[in-house]
Amino acid sequence: MKLPQRHKEILIKERDLLKKEKLLFYPGAFVWIDSDHKDVIIENLLVTDFSLMYPSIMYMIHDENIYSVDDIDKIKFFIENRENLKLQSHSEYLKYKIEVNHIYGKLSLSGNITPHLISKYLNLFYNELLENNPHNIVYIDTDRIISINSLNMLDCPFTYSTENLKLGIIKEKKRYIVHDGNELKIKGYPTRKHEEVKREVQSRIRQLQLEKLGITEQLKLF
Repeated sequence: MKLPQRHKEILIKERDLLKKEKLLFYPGAFVWIDSDHKDVIIENLLVTDFSLMYPSIMYMIHDENIYSVDDIDKIKFFIENRENLKLQSHSEYLKYKIEVNHIYGKLSLSGNITPHLISKYLNLFYNELLENNPHNIVYIDTDRIISINSLNMLDCPFTYSTENLKLGIIKEKKRYIVHDGNELKIKGYPTRKHEEVKREVQSRIRQLQLEKLGITEQLKLF
């Protein structure tokens, strides 16, 4: 796990700039939607999920002497022993995972520049992916990409997994619906809205199927 040299050089410059500023906020996650694919049914999608993205960036920032990260020993232990920890009880694994995830939150509240360096790196990483995968990526949310085809991952420093989807609808940032071939999965909507969203999506899927048969019908979209 190593930062590409071009990214490392940019992060060092960013670090030097941040040290001169008074940080009054911490940056949010990277979320992006392709406007051409917003609120339409897209068939045969690919989901790419990155594992331990934030801890991995903190690990690399510290390991390559860009910036000293608090609690780095906990982060290193979890990353380097993750597979062995999974073999223990689920509750024990979750304890370590939650503890590591809380480190980012603590750093954000303390005015530390680490969250800003993480945000900078996410922007570098994802903008390069968007540039090298034109007309392919339809949605990005922090550590997940939904795309039409497999991705050109360049020199990606992260561990990731992929899953094929039957279809998906990207409604807006943080709200989307996918079908994995077995069931609909609703993301970002309050639980009380799930049945309503599910009915509307099923109606839209039915309309799509009818259109493929040359049949059209009026449908009120949600």
